[in-house]
Amino acid sequence: MQIAKTVVGMTLCLGAYAGIAVLARGEGESGIPADAAAEADALTSEEGAIDGAAETDASEPSLLEALTSGLSEAGVRARVEGLFTPEAVYQDPFGRFEGREQIVQHFEKLFAGMEQFDLTIKEEFVSGEDTVSVWSLVMKHKSLSSDPAIELEGITHIRSVGGKVIARVDYYDLGRVVYERLPILGSVVRWVKGKGM
Repeated sequence: MQIAKTVVGMTLCLGAYAGIAVLARGEGESGIPADAAAEADALTSEEGAIDGAAETDASEPSLLEALTSGLSEAGVRARVEGLFTPEAVYQDPFGRFEGREQIVQHFEKLFAGMEQFDLTIKEEFVSGEDTVSVWSLVMKHKSLSSDPAIELEGITHIRSVGGKVIARVDYYDLGRVVYERLPILGSVVRWVKGKGM
């Protein structure tokens, strides 16, 4: 079972690396250095293995932990300004946000009304300036007050320079957070997921 989890984790990590390469290519206006896409492409070999990837030291806090640990709506601006470069890009299932100000506004909206946000990093892989984290999250939001806490699993890929984030991509199932909670659409989404489609 552990081998299967590791294979799945590595496959998801490769997907995250491919995603950051696409993000880095962008439209050329994101502020990410021109060679970022080439660097992301160089991380994977033709065989699909992650070159130089290593699991991180669990005793040392990761950049993702520094970004999310104890984060609240009131602390978003200081955290983002302290850990993201001015030209940073953040992407999640809600959209793409370019520059610190857009990232701050997005996180302030996400954390407004957040009652619980417990992120647990299961595995982390580092290769140069790239970190891929496999995580689980338990969250509760006022807008979903009738629902119990939501459990969510995902992957985050962070590219950093000098300890500051230049690109972050979060991959997770938006349907679990939003669509499955809508009265009619939610039952349809759950039924489709149950059918394995």
